[in-house]
Amino acid sequence: MNREYSLKIITELLKYGVQEFYVCAGARDIPLIETVHNIQSKKQIVFSHFEERSAAFYALGRIKSLNKPVAVITTSGTAVAELLPAAMEAYYSGLPLILITADRPKSYRGTGAPQAAEQNQIFGVYVEKCFDLDAGDEFHLQNISFKKPIHVNVCFDIPLQSGLLQQINLNNFEFENVSLNENHKDHSYELNTLKKFIDNSKNLITLVSQLDLNNNKSLISFLNKLNVPVYLESLSNIRENEDLNHLKIKCPDKLWENAKKSNFQIDSILKIGGTPTHRIWRELDESFKNINVLSINVNGFSGIPHAKNIKLSSDFILENFNFDFAKNRSQNCSDFLKSDHVCYEKLLELIHKYHLAEQSIHFHLSNLIKENSHVYLGNSLPIRYWDLAANYNSKNLKMNASRGVNGIDGQISTFLGFANELSTENWGIFGDLTALYDMVGYWMLKQRTNLNANIVIINNGGGKIFNTVLKDDIALLCQNNHNLKFEHLAKFWNMEYELYFDARNIKNTPGIKIIEIIPDQNQTESFLKEFHLI
Repeated sequence: MNREYSLKIITELLKYGVQEFYVCAGARDIPLIETVHNIQSKKQIVFSHFEERSAAFYALGRIKSLNKPVAVITTSGTAVAELLPAAMEAYYSGLPLILITADRPKSYRGTGAPQAAEQNQIFGVYVEKCFDLDAGDEFHLQNISFKKPIHVNVCFDIPLQSGLLQQINLNNFEFENVSLNENHKDHSYELNTLKKFIDNSKNLITLVSQLDLNNNKSLISFLNKLNVPVYLESLSNIRENEDLNHLKIKCPDKLWENAKKSNFQIDSILKIGGTPTHRIWRELDESFKNINVLSINVNGFSGIPHAKNIKLSSDFILENFNFDFAKNRSQNCSDFLKSDHVCYEKLLELIHKYHLAEQSIHFHLSNLIKENSHVYLGNSLPIRYWDLAANYNSKNLKMNASRGVNGIDGQISTFLGFANELSTENWGIFGDLTALYDMVGYWMLKQRTNLNANIVIINNGGGKIFNTVLKDDIALLCQNNHNLKFEHLAKFWNMEYELYFDARNIKNTPGIKIIEIIPDQNQTESFLKEFHLI
């Protein structure tokens, strides 16, 4: 009975496009493991992991790479709870992470019996739906959007290996014709909302953050027609586009100062894509609530309380926005962009002056990385310093990061899931605490034998981001300062290891390796002080 029911569940998931299964073995999930192990496919789609938390974050990376649902299978008990951090990230990032958890029969709930946790609804709002199933229950996915995680909790009684074990042959499998496209609906309200917002704005700027556009030409065309200053974060994947050079804000740290100096009184901000990383966004929430904000975000998250959101894909909105909306650039706006350009030139001078500073490392890495590479940016300082200092050379890089809840958990695992054997190169750039947080993330490398990956760890000896928000002893307490190095971590996982104090000397060679970079703390502090004075 258990085997037949597992077959039904796995078959339904396959029908709706689940691409891969990551198995975290226990006793209770044996019926599910047997079923996926018996899937006949031309390529490997079932992989094993011993640590549920890392497996779930790795699955997020695979979803980012494949743009399809991916599943994690666990046993009962605390193994289920290990999936929560990745579920939270998937929820806010709009990723279809499928959480399949085995459970003891429902009669065990509340008894305190071994491995009998309260698993039903354990993920709360962070899943689109929780299926709490007894063997034999109906299980259908036809009304699931696959834009958020789902939880499939299956109760199995003993004997666990009961019933007939059957194969699933994907080579002649019938898949459902699933369309997640809602663009056939009438979206005139959303389009008119955008038109009204643009029409009513006098001094508008645009912020573009995390996007996975099928066709960025529509966005580039829209921004050119709009003809207002635009800040492009690296995750927009159009930061380096040369067609937008005349509109780019390249020194956003000085945005408010330059606006005041130029008498460019920003009254409206259009945000496209995910929640921006830059502190501009936090300042809008804390100090500039009078500025009107409109967000275009397919996941429905505006990013700050007073922003209005249009819940539609950016592709659709911009391809169908056919109104006359071009803005005539005022002299104040032109002066603002000139001031920004001057600040950026001074920023470049600092990068060359303090070439060992932590900020400058990201400039050097952006020079080193080859065209058409996958680049994953760790949270905290790496993503901020990349946006600050990386060059603007057009290399068609595929940029990604986990900005759903912005945590440093599971970053190595997600990067390795995102990394692609067909990419020119794969680069993950992380801080030292992020790397310490996910030391088990390298487990999957033995199942990715053809992968080339550079794991860059910028080791500044602790969480130095707290220096930017805290002072004195409390900053020291929160930094978790240390003198650790990562050479032995590389040896533990049989990886190559390279240590640099000057990122300009990095040798770009194939393989899987940890590249540890030690920034010069004095140069980093001098850079910050002089940049503040610009």
